Amino acid sequence: KEKDKENLRKILKNNLEVEIDRKSGLIKVSYLSKSPEMAFNVVSSFIEGLKKLNNRLAITEASQRRLFYEEQLEKAKENLIKAEEELKKFQLKTGTIKIDDEAKAAAEEIAQIRAQISFKEVQLKAMQSYVTSENPDYKKLVDEISALKEQLSKLQSKIPDDDESKLSTKKVSVYGIEYIRKMREFKYNESLYEILLKQYEAAKLDESRDAAIIQIVENPEIPQKRYK
Repeated sequence: KEKDKENLRKILKNNLEVEIDRKSGLIKVSYLSKSPEMAFNVVSSFIEGLKKLNNRLAITEASQRRLFYEEQLEKAKENLIKAEEELKKFQLKTGTIKIDDEAKAAAEEIAQIRAQISFKEVQLKAMQSYVTSENPDYKKLVDEISALKEQLSKLQSKIPDDDESKLSTKKVSVYGIEYIRKMREFKYNESLYEILLKQYEAAKLDESRDAAIIQIVENPEIPQKRYK
């Protein structure tokens, strides 16, 4: 059976004619056969197979991106739920804690920058599967991550974890630092989840599109005259 398949492939290949016009981008497909109907059926099958293959490859690429972001999104969701539960437990244990507005804003800013860094690192990981480290887009992403890390370092140096000057009451001086840490962790996971969710939705949209890039200009017909 395998030998028969191999022989059939050789017959198809030997009788198939493909002409490419590089200026117009048109590709002409013909098949030589003693039977006009056979010639028509083979060309029609080639065209249909090419369309299916093209669509499957395009969808597969989009699916891979969707699956990648879906996996990252699931992890982010689990971490977000965990961070939210930790924050709630702490609030139930200590009651309401008043935090200086400046310290709260700084904590949220730190969380957002951390989320951006994590997201770009996810992008970098995805990019490593199809480009080298010499790729301009890859290098640009590495530079962006480096710049964000430097920005984060400067911001964190202004608000050390043990800075109790930002705490407004004695009660906060005991629990405030831990509360800020837990709130910052929650905000970080929340921001990362929102960023990944947008990318996941975009990947799903790409996957749903029919990304065919081949257009049939003239459909095959059953030949009416002898070619040879």
